[in-house]
Amino acid sequence: MKQEKILLYGLGASGKSSSIATLFKLRKECPNMRVIFLCTERNALSGLNWGLNHYKIKLEPNQLITCVIRNKKKKAFTNELRALTTYSKQSSAETQQNDKNSNMNKDKYLDFHNIVNGLMAFKGVDYVTKEDVSLGNIGELELEDILVIDGLTPIMLAIWEVVKGDRVGGNMADYQVVQYWLKKLTKNIIDIDASVILLAHADRVYDEISKEEKIRVGLDAGTALAGKYSGSWGDTFYAYQAPTGQRYWAGKKQGVETAVRNLPEQDKLAPDFSLYNFFKN
Repeated sequence: MKQEKILLYGLGASGKSSSIATLFKLRKECPNMRVIFLCTERNALSGLNWGLNHYKIKLEPNQLITCVIRNKKKKAFTNELRALTTYSKQSSAETQQNDKNSNMNKDKYLDFHNIVNGLMAFKGVDYVTKEDVSLGNIGELELEDILVIDGLTPIMLAIWEVVKGDRVGGNMADYQVVQYWLKKLTKNIIDIDASVILLAHADRVYDEISKEEKIRVGLDAGTALAGKYSGSWGDTFYAYQAPTGQRYWAGKKQGVETAVRNLPEQDKLAPDFSLYNFFKN
């Protein structure tokens, strides 16, 4: 299999998760292919299931391994209530500053830790047999594996939580730390031997130079990184739903940030990995 590093992004309900099902159309050309599906979005599996049913995919054991990143059981809103209580007692300036004598309870915000732990010691479930599967560190995945991470938005929220802790307000220094962790995480993911597909949401932003609204990958990590991030990937393209309800991919579209090598530089492409120059030698 040819190694691919793909960033697929779009607005909600654009068919990103369901398009992952089309990878299994490649089984004839890639008989040893295995998809490792890591869910950080709660609706990721439902989107994948819809795609498997829509494309009438019949799977065999050891072809799809899924893992849903879940927090350890805790009482809902514990961290939020503590942060809100602190916030209500602070001045406007204090909400943006770290207490030099406190870690702001950053150790209580464990979502990002759980995501990293999931990548270091992947424990999933075989989609067909429902048996538990331990794959170890994702760095040990093989060339025939495709790691799908669905999606980036909860990862960014988790990074922000561990950076700010109980502090509700943010400051400019926070962006440097958030960008560091995102770049570090991305590099580690891209450097593995397996192929990688990262699913992300889109942002609508106003370009001061062109005076037009543009669409780019939603990072919530500052404008400096947003303009460079898509270039880290082999292919970055956009998924969207037309007013008619039809779903498309765009390798090139007016006002949309894309960077493709294996996808045609065209709009209104069918959202199907098997139709293009992906993974096949």
